[in-house]
Amino acid sequence: MKYLIDADVILEYCLNREQFVKDTEYLWSLLESQKIEGFITESGLNKIEFYFSQLTSDEKAKNLIKDLKKLVKICPVDRYILDAARKSNLKDFEAAVEIECAIKFNCDAIIVWNYLDFEGASIEIILVNPLTFEPLQTVDFNKQQKKLEYEARYSNPSYLSSFDNAKLRAYVAEAEARVKAIEMINEIKDDLAKNSVNFCFEEYPHLKNPGEPQNSQVFIDKCYDEISRCLNLVLYCILCGDPYILTDRELSIAHPKLFPALNLPTDLYVAALTFCRDSVSVSRNLSKEVLKQYRSYLDYLINSLS
Repeated sequence: MKYLIDADVILEYCLNREQFVKDTEYLWSLLESQKIEGFITESGLNKIEFYFSQLTSDEKAKNLIKDLKKLVKICPVDRYILDAARKSNLKDFEAAVEIECAIKFNCDAIIVWNYLDFEGASIEIILVNPLTFEPLQTVDFNKQQKKLEYEARYSNPSYLSSFDNAKLRAYVAEAEARVKAIEMINEIKDDLAKNSVNFCFEEYPHLKNPGEPQNSQVFIDKCYDEISRCLNLVLYCILCGDPYILTDRELSIAHPKLFPALNLPTDLYVAALTFCRDSVSVSRNLSKEVLKQYRSYLDYLINSLS
């Protein structure tokens, strides 16, 4: 079997980061024993060399690349690959490049850390098994979406039953970081909602002119509540590690009915959600990876309303 390996998977192993090494040892053993045929993109290899040289030395980085070339084959990245990736619907360009390379070299699948970057891929995506050395588990996005229960919109715990084992293990591995992030954002959620709405009314001062239906504290409080509700949905997505609840509840229910009822331009909500997205940054209790998910879920809402 031929597999293209996401550069980040190899990078974590080579950097010997303790919390990630065990996750990749099984994959590494398969490569060393030649039980699978591994590939990596040329740009991915350059990325590994750059980071490794910055943390060690140029000489050690060159030796590493020499050793890697004995284990995996290199997929050249030419203008045709880049052009195809540019036209791809994937949000992550680097992931799109890897997909196009995998297709060109007839790979059976791509082995990755974070499947969210590859959502919508036209090739099979495989997660590195985070907690055991069992064979890698396949993630089929279409099947996953169909399996998600609609009761998630009501925050029903049975939503969790729709995860397959591989995804559940991945989320358990990230559980502590997710919980810390949720607790931190939840503490500032109400203030964040109020500040975002106040910011929007400053951007749209005519909404508070005398005679306007929005010129009341009751109405403004409803806006606070609505943005806070959106943030609750985002936090729930972080907990579950899945954005499909947004597709079902927020876009199909809130958008068609809520905004006409409030008699507000959607631009105001776009501005408010953008404010919420940009006002949260990496901190002790919010990792870079979870922040990326937080922003991506808000981007999902923003793009749907734009």
